[in-house]
Amino acid sequence: MLQKAREDQVMNTDHFMADEFPVQAQQERLEFERVLRAEQEHLVEKETEDEIRKNQMRLNHADALDD
Repeated sequence: MLQKAREDQVMNTDHFMADEFPVQAQQERLEFERVLRAEQEHLVEKETEDEIRKNQMRLNHADALDD
């Protein structure tokens, strides 16, 4: 009787783990991808801001040379 109960317990645990971990892994992967996308967007914004700033500095320098 105890042996059968233990076998059922192990089988239920295996079934739970088989169902639970793929979902958890998928959630973690989705969270990782979300964070990665946010970081990439932030880098693109920063690069764009840097390029705008550099262009403005070039224009200011060119204007100073014209005067």
